[in-house]
Amino acid sequence: MKDIVVNTLVFAQEYNKGMEQIKMIELLEVAGYKKIEVRREYFKGIENEMFLVGEYVLRNNVELFYSIPEPLYNDGVLNTSEITTYFKEAKTMLCTHVKMIIGNYQDVKLEDVLFINKLSMKYDINLTVENDQTTSNGSAPYIFNFVTKFKDKGGQIGVTFDVGNWIWVNEDPLENAKKLAPFVTYLHLKDVSGKENPLPTYLNQGIIDWKAIMHALPAGIPVALEYPMGEHIIEDLNSQYDVFKSYKK
Repeated sequence: MKDIVVNTLVFAQEYNKGMEQIKMIELLEVAGYKKIEVRREYFKGIENEMFLVGEYVLRNNVELFYSIPEPLYNDGVLNTSEITTYFKEAKTMLCTHVKMIIGNYQDVKLEDVLFINKLSMKYDINLTVENDQTTSNGSAPYIFNFVTKFKDKGGQIGVTFDVGNWIWVNEDPLENAKKLAPFVTYLHLKDVSGKENPLPTYLNQGIIDWKAIMHALPAGIPVALEYPMGEHIIEDLNSQYDVFKSYKK
């Protein structure tokens, strides 16, 4: 088994051609990738597909992560109904991790923390918030302040640190790694072509010193490759995995 998580974004081209996410999981598992992150927006019919995914995970001993591009908060209010739905979906698929974005919060109430803690314990889920490519949810101070307030009230939450997304919000990935390191429990690894009109690219083909960033973050946390692969997906993925394995802390 290869010791890395693979986000199904690697199949972006095939997804656009109609490939279902369960097929992506099968291809990755056969290739030796037993830790996979599925994307909620990639399901063509989540109500039906999640049962198939859960059955496959159980039969093949896959560890599943769940990426949900939705906010915890809207207009300062915790989205309790939606979050509950997402956690139920995650449990059906036997996911161990759920990743969301913060959204527009105004304050962290104790009742919000207790709700998330209870849900995480009930469904045995690790919740993280991620820096996305927007200034509203992708700035380090915003994430730092939220997670600090949440954890100060006893909240069970971590940060998914996306190495490349900081470029879109004009922040320094390495400096942010140092600042957010105490909270980071999951790493999205990618390179970025440049600061002007940035595009995700293969490791060592862009401007990001990803090895220095990994060195600044906690050792032993799950690491995911999360960027589109070329025409030969598994071959390219294996090559990128070898590049990742060249890192020594």
